[in-house]
Parts: sequence; structure tokens; C-alpha cells
Amino acid sequence: MASSAFIRSLDIEQIDVDLFRSTNLQKPSPAARAVFGGHIIAQAMTAAYRTIEDSDLKMHSFHSYFLLGGDPDTPAIYHVERIRDGRSFSTRSVLVKQNGKAIFSAQISFHRPEPTPLDHYRSMPEDV
Repeated sequence: MASSAFIRSLDIEQIDVDLFRSTNLQKPSPAARAVFGGHIIAQAMTAAYRTIEDSDLKMHSFHSYFLLGGDPDTPAIYHVERIRDGRSFSTRSVLVKQNGKAIFSAQISFHRPEPTPLDHYRSMPEDV
């Protein structure tokens, strides 16, 4: 099944506390010289999520920078720094390196969902 192969392609290996490695990096096309950026983003998000112990926290903010093109033939190392863990928020910084050089950086914030004023309204009728 293609979707399970896709999910497997996003997997990363934990090699130490807050340290992950991916050897499965894909190019957007055979002619491309660098790794597909969405692949790096997805793996960085996976690394950050794996350091969140509270399953109620959901990602709500993501800021990132592509610093250098990634080499699809070189393993990428994902270093997650735990910036803050609180009751409602957790923040992670992810730095992705290849050959000792940073290729990608992300700041990711996780938040516990809270009731909103909209939660107090009646549901919309189905016939509207």
C-alpha cells in the first residue's frame, strides 16, 4: 500500500535522548540536487512530537528555515532541544544537520486544547 510506504519514509530512528537519525531522504524528482523540503519538515515534526510526553498537547505553531540543501545520500541528524514544558504549552527547537552543517531549523510549540466560546453554542441544525 502506497500510504504505508509513505508513512514509513517519514520514520526516524532514535539514537539517543532527543537525538534522531533519518537515512531515508527523498528528492522531489530524479533531476533534483537536494532533498524534498517537505520530507525534512515532516521528519522534524516527528522528532519534536517524540519528545512530548503529554499526548493531549497538539502542535499549534511551527516556524522554520531551510539553511542549506540536504543531500539525499547522507543521513540527517535531528537534534531536539526541550525549550519549555509547562501545563498548557511545550516548546521545542529542532536543528537538522548533515556532515556537521545545519541544513534546517525549526521552532515548534505545542498547546493543550482549551474550550473556546464557540464550545458553548448549540450545534448547527443539520437541515441548514
